[in-house]
Amino acid sequence: MSLQQALFIIFVAGAVTLVVTPIVRNLSLRFGIMDKPGGRKVHVREISCLGGIAIFAGVAAAVVAECVAGIYLGWAGTLCTGGPPVIGVLAGICVVFITGIVDDIVTLSPGYKLLGQVLAAALVIAFGLRIDFVGNPVGSGLVSLGLLSIPVTLIYIVGFTNIINLVDGLDGLAAGVTVIAATTFLVLAVQGNRLEAAALAAALIGACLGFLRYNFNPASIFMGDSGAMLLGFTLAAISLLGVMKSVAAIALAVPL
Repeated sequence: MSLQQALFIIFVAGAVTLVVTPIVRNLSLRFGIMDKPGGRKVHVREISCLGGIAIFAGVAAAVVAECVAGIYLGWAGTLCTGGPPVIGVLAGICVVFITGIVDDIVTLSPGYKLLGQVLAAALVIAFGLRIDFVGNPVGSGLVSLGLLSIPVTLIYIVGFTNIINLVDGLDGLAAGVTVIAATTFLVLAVQGNRLEAAALAAALIGACLGFLRYNFNPASIFMGDSGAMLLGFTLAAISLLGVMKSVAAIALAVPL
């Protein structure tokens, strides 16, 4: 992936998120879907909590634009040609986003929210993307996980899905951490010729940058669980697509 291609994906995701965010904010205000102050929350007025819709719109637009560019401009290694693993990732992103939206609107119980996250992770695994090997902790080389690869991958994806959600406590924090992590992933994915992972990382960077325009302190909109879970899940998927699991763990564990 060239610098121009990465910038194109970032621009599309950022522009769409930048445009859609105030629309979502106004609709949220109109229908009374707001995050109310109180308890451990730091904001003192009602604020829209549906920013995840705008982030999802930006990522989706970037994915479509990247696929169209692959068809008409001859880009190699696009998400449209990524095969079953990419299909599983995109399907999982949709499932975890829908779960988050429902939770933002009606407040799901933790059990139902976890069920949605597990279903999204299961789709990724079912389409062939999993952690098959881990580094030998007592020596060199790799250790095959065998059937353990399924629960290990499930725990990995669900854990990362919730990491950004846990980080999302201050204005701009979750989106800012995601931009830093995704930028790291983008560079490593390009160096490793993992173009599908690079494309998703670029889309995530653009969407977060577009959203930060409205999420910096004082924020006028929050990303909600739909945005936070989407970011965490996508980062986990990128790290698996790009074989960057150790880097992912360090990049997100440190700010957490």
